[in-house]
Amino acid sequence: MKTLGVGLLWFLALLGLHAGACLNEYTPNHKKVEKAQSIVESLTHVSLIEPWDVRVRRLKAAVAKNAADYKSRNDLASALLHVGEVNGAIELLEELEKSRPGAYQTASNLGTAYELAGEPEKALLWIQKAMELNPLSHKSSEWIHVRLLEAKIALAKDPAWLTTHSLLGVDFGAAVVPMIPSTLPAGNKGARLALPDVEAGLRYQLHERLQFVKPPDDIVALLLFDLGNALCFSRDGMGSAQGVYELASRFGEKLPAQTKVLFQQRAALAKQWNGTSNLAGHLPLGWLVSEQNPDGSFGTKQQALLTGLSALAFLAHGETQESERFGPQVAKAMDWLKSLGVKNSGRFSDDGKFDAAGQFQHAVCTVTVGEYYTMTLDETIREVFANAVSKIVQTMQKDEPQELSLLSWNVTALRSAQLSKLALPEVDVALRRAARRLNELELQAAEKRKAGLNPKEAEAELWALPYRVHGLLQIGEERGNLRWAVDWFLVQVRGRPG
Repeated sequence: MKTLGVGLLWFLALLGLHAGACLNEYTPNHKKVEKAQSIVESLTHVSLIEPWDVRVRRLKAAVAKNAADYKSRNDLASALLHVGEVNGAIELLEELEKSRPGAYQTASNLGTAYELAGEPEKALLWIQKAMELNPLSHKSSEWIHVRLLEAKIALAKDPAWLTTHSLLGVDFGAAVVPMIPSTLPAGNKGARLALPDVEAGLRYQLHERLQFVKPPDDIVALLLFDLGNALCFSRDGMGSAQGVYELASRFGEKLPAQTKVLFQQRAALAKQWNGTSNLAGHLPLGWLVSEQNPDGSFGTKQQALLTGLSALAFLAHGETQESERFGPQVAKAMDWLKSLGVKNSGRFSDDGKFDAAGQFQHAVCTVTVGEYYTMTLDETIREVFANAVSKIVQTMQKDEPQELSLLSWNVTALRSAQLSKLALPEVDVALRRAARRLNELELQAAEKRKAGLNPKEAEAELWALPYRVHGLLQIGEERGNLRWAVDWFLVQVRGRPG
């Protein structure tokens, strides 16, 4: 998240000893996990081989017996940090660095120790050195630790730093439905990360940090929030994201109200989806959910066009008013279109006019309503659909030229009327007229292509050809020039960068 409230900024700037840890021990004190855990349990649960105070006493005895045992001295420093003896741990680690310089474990532990001591500048230097010595350690996640330390340093100088910067450089958006970030940060080696890398790094770093930090802690809350967002697109799915969002809310109880509301909204969204399903295959529809107006429409300008296209996207995905996930959105959009058609005497246009723009809006909405009626047989919209089709039939009877995209949508609307089995009068005749015009346009375009197109004409052809191909397919056109057009289109697209 890039924008946070002033209260949060001041709180982050005044953070004291709340910190995290990425400690390295030669002999780990954590038991191996023997059973599968939930994401939240894996983040918060630590099974120790021996209590930390017992470990401190044992290692102190070992160091007293053999001062040259660098492994016991390092592990003792780690244990001291766990029991809150930060200064003693730093003293041990500094002595160890002098006697045995350049060890990754010492550098990493010094970084954590200085962070716990409230000295983020020194901590950053040691964590960066540790990354250079061993960039693969901690599952290549130390870039997150670096980001947090840089944020703490920046916030101490400028409490408003987070209003223009992201904690990790990962922005999932501020809508209820998270979005895949447009850019992702670089990892330990400077290479751009993928989203699963960010998720794995957050899991590791949070597991380490949560051993030292208890709620409330806003930095941890933001990290958990980013992990929940990443999980929405992972194989673990939305069910795992719910618990992480809820944990983020517990840590972020001092966050600004609007931020806490977003945490809660995303937790509710994850609960709604549940299971192992994720947003990766439903992202466009999820985004549309967040963009729909309260009255069921979409957009602020050309609402008829945007609502028709948006509702058509849901229908193309197989969603209807009965769908578990997107049913309410489909129902509201179709109610809005139905009301528009009734209000404007069968015309689907924002202002009721039937100029070129109004006809295009009408054609798109008629296709949408036709698809909806064919899928649901909802009799409450039957008359609206029939009236909309009759308007298109009337325009086709005038034999007036139509712009290609409008003609293609009109062909699709008429074809939808045929498939609906409503037996509307004159539809077959209107479709034959539309097909004839479309064929004429295709023949003219084919002759131009064979004669050679200049760059400007080729650009226009590239934009127009999909409409012709779409329209010809709707009427079952199988002529050779259609295949030639498709082949030409593919050659043009494949020859373009991006």
